[in-house]
Amino acid sequence: MGHSQIPKIFREAGKSSRCKRLSAGGRLSEFQNEANFPGASPNIVDVMTGAALLFAISLASDPASAADPRALDAALLKLAAYLEDHGRYREAEPLYLRSRAINETLYGPSSIEAARSLLRLGAIYHAEFQNEAAEAAARHALELFQTLTGPSSEEVACASANLAVILADEGQPARAEPTLRRALFLLRQHSSDRGYVAIVEENLAMVYLRQGELIQARPLLEDVLRRDPSHATAWAALAELSIAERHWPEAAEYIEKAYRLVEERFGKDHPWMIGILHLRSAIEAHSDDWRQAALDMKNSIELLESTGGPNSTRLAIFLDDEALILRHLGRHAGAKAARKRAREIRSSTVTR
Repeated sequence: MGHSQIPKIFREAGKSSRCKRLSAGGRLSEFQNEANFPGASPNIVDVMTGAALLFAISLASDPASAADPRALDAALLKLAAYLEDHGRYREAEPLYLRSRAINETLYGPSSIEAARSLLRLGAIYHAEFQNEAAEAAARHALELFQTLTGPSSEEVACASANLAVILADEGQPARAEPTLRRALFLLRQHSSDRGYVAIVEENLAMVYLRQGELIQARPLLEDVLRRDPSHATAWAALAELSIAERHWPEAAEYIEKAYRLVEERFGKDHPWMIGILHLRSAIEAHSDDWRQAALDMKNSIELLESTGGPNSTRLAIFLDDEALILRHLGRHAGAKAARKRAREIRSSTVTR
């Protein structure tokens, strides 16, 4: 297949894929999902979250809980973290907002607890494509942590990493890179949460990829996967890097690993599948499997819309890629509609 036929996002590797969303991370949250719900399969998500929700509601309605709001906060965070981990961001957001209100009432709006709440909210806003709100929350949290814990603490490192990811997804990778490098340096010194450190390493690799620094990106991703071969999004990032290097067979192998890992852990509708399906579509198009490429692109777009990005710049890029695939299949009306919608999204983004 000719170079010009590759969906255009994959001729500029890394320009539309998002960095992996960061939660509070490290010791900022006691309510890490795997610790509370080890080995949970997708088909019992609703049962487990329903039970946690009933627990939270029972606390909220129990007069005794007014004397112990910390118990309610713990229940809210446990449920919100589980929902967040499974891509149910809209359901998690109000729980994090309630938690923030509790913490500001208990400890004050300028406390470490309030800063942690802001960081959690910033991560959710970012996942929902509310980049302005996400950046504001992350900056405020970072300012609080710098004042309360000093400039070189683990908390400052985590908040800096979150802010850098948002900047990268706003098209500012050059600003994000030094912040992520500094955050990674501090986290390697202070954090015992190796999983969180791996996510920061993966995001730094994605920032290098966006800037065309492929030699810098590969060692980071390979180190992450050497330590944890089940790190699905790192496999997807390595697939994207391989596409940029025009190593298509390796890209196909890596993206299938990412797909299987996410499907086994979360199911086919998790938001991580958005980028995975998009990448797989490009690989399929390169192999002249245009019908499967069209199907994967369609599924990727539908997932993106359902997650909270119906008018995002990323969706406009995906629609352009869909139009290219549909045009190749001779489905010109569909291609025209996709291009038209992409233009409308970009127009609305400019005027907002």
